[in-house]
Amino acid sequence: MMSVRSSRSAGAIGFGVDYWQEVYGTPGHVDGYGNAAHHAAYLKALFDLDMAPVCSVADLGFGLGRMLQSVCLAFHPERVLGIEPSVHAFDQLTAEELHTQSDQVCLLNTDLLSWCRRENDAFTFFDLGICSSVWQYLSDAELVEVVPVLARRFRWLYLTVPTEQEYDLMAAQTGFV
Repeated sequence: MMSVRSSRSAGAIGFGVDYWQEVYGTPGHVDGYGNAAHHAAYLKALFDLDMAPVCSVADLGFGLGRMLQSVCLAFHPERVLGIEPSVHAFDQLTAEELHTQSDQVCLLNTDLLSWCRRENDAFTFFDLGICSSVWQYLSDAELVEVVPVLARRFRWLYLTVPTEQEYDLMAAQTGFV
C-alpha cells in the first residue's frame, strides 16, 4: 500500500516558484541535482564496499526530487521518506516517479525542524538519510535541536552543505542571502 501524506507545518515554508526557476533553471551546476546520479553511485559503491545493507532511505529536503530518485534507483529501498517545505518543489514529485518497488513511500510537505518534532511512527527511523543543502537555512538554535534527533533516527547521514565559495557564488549569481 502506497502512503502519501501531505502536512504543512508551522515551521519553514520553503522557497517560492521564482527561486526554483532562477536557481534550477540551468540545473547542471546545482550540486545534488545536475550530479545526483553521481552522488547515488558513490553512496552505492561505498555501502557495497562495506557490505552494509540500505533498506530504508529518507531525503530531508528533496527539492525537485532528483537526488531521491537517483538514490531509489541505486538502492531499491523497502521504505522511502521524502520531506520538502516548498510547496512548488513538493508538487513536482510524485511517489510513482521514485521508481521503487516499495509500497512504503511517504512524501511530506513539511520542514526538517517540524519533522524532527514529530512523534515516532513507521516513517521515523531509517538506514540512510540524505540531507543536501538544507542545514545552511537552519539557525544555530534549530541545529542544536535537530542534530541529536537525526543522530537517533539514522544509521548513516549523507550531509552536504555549500562551501563558503559556493554560497558566495550563489549570492552573486542570484542575489541569494
